[in-house]
Amino acid sequence: MERELLDLFEAASKATDLAASNANGPEVSRCIEALNLLRAFPVTYDLLLSTQVGKRLRLLPKHPRERINTVASKLLELWKKLVLEEIAMRKKNGTFPIHKTSKAIPTKPIKLEEKKATTMADKNKINIEQRSNAKSGPKLNPLIKTYDPYRNQIRMIFLEAFSKVAGETDDEEVLDRVNGCDPIQAAISVETAMFMKLGKTYGTQQHKYSEIMSNMTDPNNPELRRKVLLGEIMPGKLISMTPVFRSLLSTDDHLLSNADRKKKKKKCR
Repeated sequence: MERELLDLFEAASKATDLAASNANGPEVSRCIEALNLLRAFPVTYDLLLSTQVGKRLRLLPKHPRERINTVASKLLELWKKLVLEEIAMRKKNGTFPIHKTSKAIPTKPIKLEEKKATTMADKNKINIEQRSNAKSGPKLNPLIKTYDPYRNQIRMIFLEAFSKVAGETDDEEVLDRVNGCDPIQAAISVETAMFMKLGKTYGTQQHKYSEIMSNMTDPNNPELRRKVLLGEIMPGKLISMTPVFRSLLSTDDHLLSNADRKKKKKKCR
C-alpha cells in the first residue's frame, strides 16, 4: 500500500511540475486525474505518516494553476478530516498516542521545493532542447517502478508505445506538442489508472489489460497512441472505451484522402 501511494503521488507531483510552465498542456489534466485517484485511495493515518505524502501535498494548493490548486485543496482537507477522525477514535479507544510505524520505504521522491526553484528560463531551455530533437522525441528519465514486476512490464510496454509517437508524426505543429509531452509520465498515468480501476494484471480483468495493450501497441494505430500521449484521451476514458471504438482509430492513414481523414477524426471524437 505504501509503494502504491508513493507511486501515485509521484505521478501527480511530476505532472504538477510540468503543468507549472504549460497552462494548456495535457499535464494539467493528468495532474488532476492523478489527484482524483489519490482522493479515491484508501489512506490511513499510519500510511500518511510513513510515506510523508501529506506534508508534500501542502505545497500543491499554492500551485499557479487554479484547477490544480482547487483539487489539491479539497484533497488536503479530506486527508486532514480523515486524520482528525482517526485520532479521535483512537483516543476514545485508548490506543493513542500512535507508535511509529516501520521506516518509510526508501525512495527518491521528486521534491516540489526543488522543482519550484527552477527558473522559467531553465524550463524554456528544456523545452527548446526537446524540440531540437523533433523526431527522436524527448529525453527520457528512468521509469518509476513498483514492487510488482507485472506492473513494471506493462509500464515499459506503454512507454515503448508512447516513445514511438514522435517518429510517427509528420505534422510539425502536432510534433511540437508531442515533444512537449513526457512518455514516462503518460505510461505511469495509464498503468496506474488501469491498476486502480481493474485491479491486478493477472486477476479477473486480465482480458481487459490485453485488449488495451494490444490497441496501444498496434502498428496501425498511431492515432490512439498520439491522442493518449497528448491528453486528448485521458486514461480513465481509454479504459472505458470498447475495443471496437479503440480500433476505430486504427487504419492505414496513408491510404486515406484528406477528406476521409477529417471524416474519421469526427467519427472518433
